[in-house]
Amino acid sequence: MKRNIFLMADPKPRPKKRPTMPKTPPPPPVPVKTAEEIAADFARADLSKFRFLGFLTEEDSTLFLSKDGELYTVKSGDRILKNYSVKEAGKNYVILLDTATKVEVRIELTGG
Repeated sequence: MKRNIFLMADPKPRPKKRPTMPKTPPPPPVPVKTAEEIAADFARADLSKFRFLGFLTEEDSTLFLSKDGELYTVKSGDRILKNYSVKEAGKNYVILLDTATKVEVRIELTGG
């Protein structure tokens, strides 16, 4: 191979460098909730709609609860609707339990 000394180019063409794009990390995986977690979230949201209005009498621990315009007169241990029960009642709070999911919600006395 003859070489031209007046030619200013390399005999072998150099490969051009391609600009490298920074790789973005893949988005984090979306956490998938189980059916039990979805049911517990629904129960928590529904139980939080209850309002503790007060006691009828303190001797027999009868108390007033309301939800969506309905009024319930219950005692500790009573069932409300299909699967809710009054787990515990204090002077300023009541604890409601969803018997299906075992989710508990503490509700403070309204206006107290």
